Amino acid sequence: MKDSIDKIKEYLKLSAIDKKVVVSPLFFRDYDCPPMCGGCCKSYTIDYIADSKRYRQFKKNYPDIVLKKRIVDGVEIYSELNNHREDPFCKFLNQEDGRCNIHESNPFACSMELIRFMKYSDKTVIINKLYGRGHQMKRVDGCRGALCKMTDLTKESFLRNIELLQELYEYSKLFGYETKLPDILNYLNCYKNEIMNNVKFRKQKIEF
Repeated sequence: MKDSIDKIKEYLKLSAIDKKVVVSPLFFRDYDCPPMCGGCCKSYTIDYIADSKRYRQFKKNYPDIVLKKRIVDGVEIYSELNNHREDPFCKFLNQEDGRCNIHESNPFACSMELIRFMKYSDKTVIINKLYGRGHQMKRVDGCRGALCKMTDLTKESFLRNIELLQELYEYSKLFGYETKLPDILNYLNCYKNEIMNNVKFRKQKIEF
């Protein structure tokens, strides 16, 4: 079983308070997710923190789906383990069109898929990027090659990225990690009004 919580915890470790963390200029962009792909929708665990806004929304939107309760490092989580699959795809992927059947309240790890914390010998770089081996990803149409593309930053994507990093910060508090996420969020929130007022954002490398 590939556990999505492990991926989240790795991001927390890479943004730890004792590490040099760089927000890349390439963090400030968006992406397009075309149909008939599903390349990234593999059989990782589908996870929701108990009593979180995301889980409450999931229960509201999909009341007939029952998730399994589990405890990870003392944190109560509700999961679809996605094990015993006959194919490599997620249980909730619609293989007819490559769309997610629970997209209205999909898991945090899925929303964070193209925001990467890149590990280097002397720093961690936060970036929005395509898959390094995306050309090898199997799609629902039987071909290979992820179809996602990077696009320009929008107001909506800027706010979404802030919300995702804020949610990651909530994970850090639950799992007991001290990170540089508060400093990064403070920096991004300083520019929120400029973005909302159509002021051109200066895409620059920022070190923390």
